[in-house]
Amino acid sequence: MECPFAAADGLKMGQNGGVRRSIMSTKTILISGVGIAGPTLAYWLKRAGFVPTLLEHAPALRTGGYVVDFWGLGFDIAERMGLAPKILNAGYRIREMRIVDAAGRRISGFGTDVFVELTGPLRDYQPPRTVAAAFRDA
Repeated sequence: MECPFAAADGLKMGQNGGVRRSIMSTKTILISGVGIAGPTLAYWLKRAGFVPTLLEHAPALRTGGYVVDFWGLGFDIAERMGLAPKILNAGYRIREMRIVDAAGRRISGFGTDVFVELTGPLRDYQPPRTVAAAFRDA
């Protein structure tokens, strides 16, 4: 009896009708998305012996967008990939979070030191395109 999903799933029928995986000589993998996660996954899979191929629907990386805070595990991974200096050089240092009125006048705010106390000194704010480009180029 032929396994109906064998061809699509890389499975073959073994002796006695059991299903077994075929042994691949080249470990290839297709990754959808060239944001931050796709290139990061490709980097680590390549180090593990895979041959990744990245696909992206968008014609180019984004050139705008809000800044993102970049710290914690994401920053730890960037450090392990050797990307921390590049990311830090492109980042913004925010000293104060402000609440403004409709005219843009400051009505309240607080210093960002509290974030440093809670998360450590490696808190950085980045345009998403900067982080994505760093990981893509790794």
